[in-house]
Amino acid sequence: APKFVVVCGDLINEFPASSRPGSDAERGERQTRDFKAAVSKVSPSIPLVCVCGNHDVGDVPSRATIDLFASRFGEDYGQFRC
Repeated sequence: APKFVVVCGDLINEFPASSRPGSDAERGERQTRDFKAAVSKVSPSIPLVCVCGNHDVGDVPSRATIDLFASRFGEDYGQFRC
């Protein structure tokens, strides 16, 4: 089994509501639930590192959109040592 898996964004399609007029916050929440349901099928022994895309934090990330990403998917930073 792999030591970990990197999941590259976009994790969801809907932009954060605060980053783009016309974005639908509820649709973003539904997509987040769907994403979490899909990745829950991965063995718990394989850590997932979720990397944000522009649909996850907006085209111009703000503290609010980065905080939203972190609350949905985990830390917005990390490091690897070999």
